[in-house]
Amino acid sequence: TTVMLYCAALLRVVLSICAQVCVCLNVYNFDATVSHIEANEAAIAEKEKMLMDLAPIQTPAGVSATLVHQQPASAASELEQHGYLRVKRVLSPSVSLLLLALVREQLARSIASVNAGTIEETELFGAGGPRKRFDLKLDLPHQVHATLKEAVETLHSLLQTLLGPEPELTELSAVVALPGATRQIVHADVLTKGTSISAFCALQDVDDKMGPTVFLPGAFRQLMDFERYDERQLGDRVLPKANSRLLRTHTRYLGVMEQGDITLYDQNILHAGTANNSSRSRALFVFSFARKQGVRKNHGASSLKKALRHRYTLSDFVHRPPHCVCRPPRCPQNFSVDVLHDKYKYEKLD
Repeated sequence: TTVMLYCAALLRVVLSICAQVCVCLNVYNFDATVSHIEANEAAIAEKEKMLMDLAPIQTPAGVSATLVHQQPASAASELEQHGYLRVKRVLSPSVSLLLLALVREQLARSIASVNAGTIEETELFGAGGPRKRFDLKLDLPHQVHATLKEAVETLHSLLQTLLGPEPELTELSAVVALPGATRQIVHADVLTKGTSISAFCALQDVDDKMGPTVFLPGAFRQLMDFERYDERQLGDRVLPKANSRLLRTHTRYLGVMEQGDITLYDQNILHAGTANNSSRSRALFVFSFARKQGVRKNHGASSLKKALRHRYTLSDFVHRPPHCVCRPPRCPQNFSVDVLHDKYKYEKLD
């Protein structure tokens, strides 16, 4: 039985590597041309980086999953105040590795499908971002369900404290930043503080070179003098004075993580994905829950498949079994976490 489990896990590793090769060889057509807007956003993002480099930076150590599970009120208070909380070792290595392999396979298939013209980009990917950065919408096969369930088992009391007894699932995706992915503009995901919480789950170690997200703790867009860039400002590549002042003075948190860690953040907090300057891709499993009364008709539409919208709440991942027909093998205990680390560079996709 142990040999069979090991062989099954090894097969997924081989398939994962093949998937990465397919990503390298495919031309990502709908990301091939840099538009004027993308070029302007990239210029703004670099200006923001220069200002943020003047401000203090911290790398929060995080709190243990056990502490969050046992003392959800304390963790909720921290998250409510700062809009950010890193929770250590929530996901097991085996669950993280199996989902990482699935994400890589699905990314390769999705790119190929879009290139072949067999499906619309928006059916498989979320809103466009900087080049080589993918927001891959996920279904709910067993591996995704198992990962979400393992996270929710630890976090459900914390999420209920912040969002009420039955928050709704509003996002389910994998954010993949390939080597060479450029920096994002500082932004908030939603307009209102305290209505939705997002989770970034590290499927492999994320160091400071791999494009970790940078957060401005306590800088809720609803409460801050921070402007959203209009077309004129983007065209002129000009930062509003209020934005410049905030970015060069406000302490920032760098979202580095170890495999299995989860970064929770209020979606109204200001943040940005940084550039991936390493030779490895960064893959995050992403899910979000929102207060039921605060969920708009198209809330999270860009990062949630249509079939899943307004269908699941938090309790679905605590009490109910997954809607699937089989259970994939778990990695044996002696299976090396390093096997699935990227060991080679991606070729340019344009």
